[in-house]
Amino acid sequence: MHKSKGFILVSLLIILQILALLGWYTIQNTILHLRASHNDFQRHSIEVSAEDRLNFIENQALQEAPTCLTPITTLSALKMHTLDWWQSKAVCHAVNFLYHFDYIFENLGENPCSLIQNPGTIAQYLRITLKTTDPLHETTLFLQSIIAKPVHSSDPCLEQQEIILPGRQSWIKS
Repeated sequence: MHKSKGFILVSLLIILQILALLGWYTIQNTILHLRASHNDFQRHSIEVSAEDRLNFIENQALQEAPTCLTPITTLSALKMHTLDWWQSKAVCHAVNFLYHFDYIFENLGENPCSLIQNPGTIAQYLRITLKTTDPLHETTLFLQSIIAKPVHSSDPCLEQQEIILPGRQSWIKS
């Protein structure tokens, strides 16, 4: 009888050790999931803020002449520019309570065959590149959009004319 009491104690200690290891594993797994959720939330937050800022910049560019015009450059070349270049006077800047926004405009030219609203009003295409930085989490997001802005022109169209709406024509996230 005494031998079985010692066996029960050892068995109980082994079971308690297994339960403690399962509890530790569950806590570690939960912490890992919380970190992943936090990273997803941060990424989503910067994306939403960047998209809102891009919409604001696009609407502003439709109302007034854009500043911060730069020569046409590929997105990969823009990504390789230094922080000093992005903080230069050639680039427009904005800040909210969490993020830094740096953006440029590239004039892609006019298309006399893309009519906007009235006859004689054609599309001037502008590409906007927005660099959004989260300094706290060291995250950077690039958005690019192409907008069509109405301008007056008497240039003849030599191809098929199309009627388009002013504003965003396309965009990408990188």
